[in-house]
This record gives sequence, structure tokens and C-alpha cells, in this order.
Amino acid sequence: MKEIIKKLQENKQIQMLLKSFEEEFENNFEIADDIDEFSMITYRDTIFRIWLFSPIVEDTYMSPYYIINRIAQSYKKGDYSIAPHIKIIIKDNNITFETQWNIYSTVENPVMDDLNKLVKHCNPTVVKRESNNFVIDGGETFIDEISYRSGYYIDYLLELSLKLNIIKEIKSIGCQCYQLSELYSNYDSLSNEEKINKIIKASIEISNKNLEEMCKIKNSNIEKDLLQNDVSYEDYDKYMAEIVRYYEEIYNNINNLTNIANIEIMESIKSLTQEKVVNMMANKDFSVFFDINFTIIFGYYLGIINPIYEGPFFIEIFNKIMQVLIREENVLNGLFNLQIAHNLTPFGMKALENTVDKNIENSFKDIPMDLMNNGINFYIENKEEILEEYMDMFEGINNKSNDMDFDFDEDDDMIADLFGEHMSKEIVKHLLDFYDYLFMNKKLKEKTANKHCENVELYISDYLNMRSLEDLNRITKDSMHIFMLDWFIPNVATSASNVRSQLTSLSQYIKFLADKGFVDKSLLQDFKEISKNKEKYVDYFDEYIYGDDEDIFI
Repeated sequence: MKEIIKKLQENKQIQMLLKSFEEEFENNFEIADDIDEFSMITYRDTIFRIWLFSPIVEDTYMSPYYIINRIAQSYKKGDYSIAPHIKIIIKDNNITFETQWNIYSTVENPVMDDLNKLVKHCNPTVVKRESNNFVIDGGETFIDEISYRSGYYIDYLLELSLKLNIIKEIKSIGCQCYQLSELYSNYDSLSNEEKINKIIKASIEISNKNLEEMCKIKNSNIEKDLLQNDVSYEDYDKYMAEIVRYYEEIYNNINNLTNIANIEIMESIKSLTQEKVVNMMANKDFSVFFDINFTIIFGYYLGIINPIYEGPFFIEIFNKIMQVLIREENVLNGLFNLQIAHNLTPFGMKALENTVDKNIENSFKDIPMDLMNNGINFYIENKEEILEEYMDMFEGINNKSNDMDFDFDEDDDMIADLFGEHMSKEIVKHLLDFYDYLFMNKKLKEKTANKHCENVELYISDYLNMRSLEDLNRITKDSMHIFMLDWFIPNVATSASNVRSQLTSLSQYIKFLADKGFVDKSLLQDFKEISKNKEKYVDYFDEYIYGDDEDIFI
């Protein structure tokens, strides 16, 4: 395979494609504002993945991944697939790109290699904590050793290791702890081909279980049917049914609201049919879940399928979408997409030869090399014009979406703050880091993470008027106490649950600051003293509402 990799590295068309991606990344990073920079640093591996599986010419399956494998198979036919992975290193605003080549075959696979690295990392245990930005202890170095820089990938490796009896969970307090299983030697003694077969089988079982739970259906063959494209529209509707029911309830609740003052907004909502609203919301949720639990596992990690996302990918548009989604605390809809089609790779056909119909028709035909080269040249030469057309489409959709924005609480000032109009960019980015910590690391729901960020914003922006991270020294036990008694309860709180919610959010925030090293961990102990008095703050609220001046904190 070394000879094939060398030929691919020397291929002019592939060089043009990879260089085009690198230049696009550099150019967009150079003009990035704080939020764009945050997106490009945090989600750089995601950016490459979406680009790899997106067609360079609209309405085709001619993605960089397809092109590279088409060229590789022209050099040497075989039961393998191959993919570049560009490792993007950003240090002191300098960017370097390192391209590694992943081989997927009956004897080589990056997942198999990374399981071996996880075993070495298990010395003597692997510890997973909710507060850990890199999923596991030591993950900040481990994530740079493995093939894909993603917390989702580490989670997948852990789940796969458990399924294969490589590791086992042991009793622990406040975290999940794993050690090598006594059955590990059974796996370790296998040949590479046997290991890869077990990895694929276990991955199918894991993905199948997750899809069954999400879709609330029992179908032991759902994953195999999906892999070989043996899924009808009726099947797809069944998979979506549970999510659709969930959003039907939300729609009915919205439609029954009577306290929206803006008549035009109310009429706009009612003018949308239930079917349109429900399908739109359900598809977004399903797209995220399906991408994480199917497309990325069998396409990006294992090389079994060649998936295609919809339309050419441009980093500038990605950044604009993320600007909106980060502010709405809905980042997953920008990071994960529903594939529009996929094909089994030659390795996928070999790996699944005992489960896939041998007469199944390959839906991705071999594009003649001269036509493919013309497509690559067209993409490179007309990239700016194509981007301009997509930007016009995006702006049109975005403007239409903005016309439909509404806030049930009608608290425009707070929303303006959340969107950064009254905060410095440094504090906006700080709150986004806090959101990412809650959502990605602590696995809180978007709505919950969003509420915590809004509550913390009241304290650090509205009350402490923090403008930079240098102002973090304003956060003290006394300032939080005075904030609750003299500012939050008199000016904001409307119920006892508001008070409890605010204290819970402050607790999450202090843990975030301590975990990230922004403040000394002694502040955690200080806050515990405040937290112990939670019900006293609630009592104070009650006394304040009913006009009793008794000082319950004496």
C-alpha cells in the first residue's frame, strides 16, 4: 500500500484538491473574528470531514473521498479503501498541515490501531469524567495520538472496547473508570483480519442498538439494511416516527400559546402547516443522530461506506452558519449532516460479503477519468464564483429566517446580551466556552446548557460588568452573595425556582472555572458555603416578596 500512497501523494489532481482545502482554511482563519476563530480551532477536524464527503460539483457524488478512491483503484484494484486525514495544527495563530493516509482493508484499519493505543493509555486504568474537555484523563495528549481528533471518537473507542471485552468498567465514585479485562488476551491473540471483523460486527451492534433506542423500534437488521441501501421510504418514515411524535407535541404547544404580543409573528407561525414544522425539526434532530451513529462510524472511522453530503462545502459558509448556531446554542446542527446517499466501498463489499447481496448494484458508477479531471479543474478554477452563488442563497435563507425570529419572554435586552451586542468579544467567547463545556463535556441538554449560560451572563456581565478575563478576580464568595441578595432577587427573580436555578447555574460555572484553571479551587469550597444556604436564599425571596425585613442570614 505504500506504493499506492506515494502515487496518490504525487498525483497532480489530488495535490490540487488538498492544497485548495488548505488555502481555503488559511484564508478564512486569517480574516476570522473571535467566534469564527473559535469554530475553526474547536471544529477543525469536523471541517475537514465534511469537506472530504461533500461533492465538489453539485448534484454529483464526486467528493474528494470518491475522487481519491477512484484514482487509487485505477492504480491497483483491490478490496480496500483509502482516505487522507489532514491534521490541522494551530499554534500562536500559525497553521501547519500534516497529511496522513488511512488504509481500510482486511488487515489494516485506523480503528484497530487506535484500540491498541487505548490499551497502552490504560495504565493501569482509563478514567472518564463529565468535566473533562477531552473525555478521559490524559485525553489532551491521547487525542493527538489517535487518528481523529474528536471526543465522539474517544467515546466510540471506549464503547467498542467494552463490547470487545478489551476493557471492563470497575466501581468508582464521581467518574467512570475502566481497566483491562481479563478477556483482553482473547482479542489480542487474534489476527488483524479477525480483529477487524470483530470490530465491524461490534460497531454494527452498537450502532444498531443506538438507532433502535432513538427510533423506538425493534429491528436487529436495521444497520445491515442501511449499509447496503436496502431501506425504503416507508422504512425511513418508521425510523422518524418517534421523533415526529415528539415535535408534534411541541408544535401543538406553540400553536396553543396566546401570550405572543406580536400578531404578525403569531400569524406567521400559524401559517406554517404542522407537517412542515414537525418534519423540519425532526429532520434536524435525526440528521445529527444519524450522522454520529451511522455515517461517521462506517464512513469516516471504518471506511466501509462512501457517504455523500448535500452540495459543495465552503468554510466561509460554515463559519456564517456557526455564528448563528453558536449564539442559539445549537451547534450540533452545524457539525453533523444527513447524508443524501452512500455506496459500499470495495473494502465494505469485502467486509460484508456474507451479509450483503452479492448481486447488489453499485449505485456510484466509475466516472471516466477525463470527466473527473474536468470536474476537478472546473471546481478549482471557478471556486470563488461557486462560493458567491452559495453565499447569495445562504443570505436569502438567513434573511427569511431572521424575519421569523421571536422571543416568548419578549426580553430583548437579555437576548441582545446573549448575542454579544452589549458584551466584549472576549466575554462572548468565554460564555461560548462555558456552553461547550456543559454541552459537549457534561452532556447537558441544549436547553439546560443555554439556561445556565443566560443565568451566568446576568452575574458576570450585567452585575459584575466583566469586559475581559482579567476581571475574573471580581468573582468571590462575597460578590455572589451580594449579587443574589441585592441584585438578582430584587430585580430579576419571579419565583423560588428562579432562585434555585440561578444558584445551580453559578455552581456549574464555578466548577467550569476551577476545572479550566481560571480560578483557584478554593473558590469551589467558598461556593459550597453559599450552596448550603440555598433554601435561605429562597426564604429571603419569600420575605422580600411579602415585605418582611427580617434578616434570615443572621
